[in-house]
Amino acid sequence: MAPRIAALLPFLALCACSSASGNFVGEYDSVATPILTSNGETTQGKPIRGTLTIVEGKGADTVIIKDSDCDIGAAVKSDTTCQVVSKYCPPKEVGDCEVPMNVSEETGTLSSDKLVIELAGTNTAVCPDGSTTNSFALRIDATTK
Repeated sequence: MAPRIAALLPFLALCACSSASGNFVGEYDSVATPILTSNGETTQGKPIRGTLTIVEGKGADTVIIKDSDCDIGAAVKSDTTCQVVSKYCPPKEVGDCEVPMNVSEETGTLSSDKLVIELAGTNTAVCPDGSTTNSFALRIDATTK
């Protein structure tokens, strides 16, 4: 019996050192549904299908939600939850306007192979004829590939 326990100890040590961030890392098929709120009116955008990639961050128990324009970090709170970190994303050109985006702290939850990330924040369209600020919410429903 003692040799079996001795052989099992290195495996248990490896399990104890694993990071919860590894649960979130990977490629996902995703559907993002944007919701814009302006002047008290809410408009739900058309769902966008795509691929979501999450990689490990530089710090312990952090992940990075990869985006071609602005990567967003998240602190992993448990095997099934993460907290999106506030982030300022530089302006993108939309028509003849510049639109920066501020993402506020929000949450992500993982259940089996399903991941849901909810983001919120503001964007300000700075255009030649003036500027307009809108709040937004974005729900990403994703399934591991």
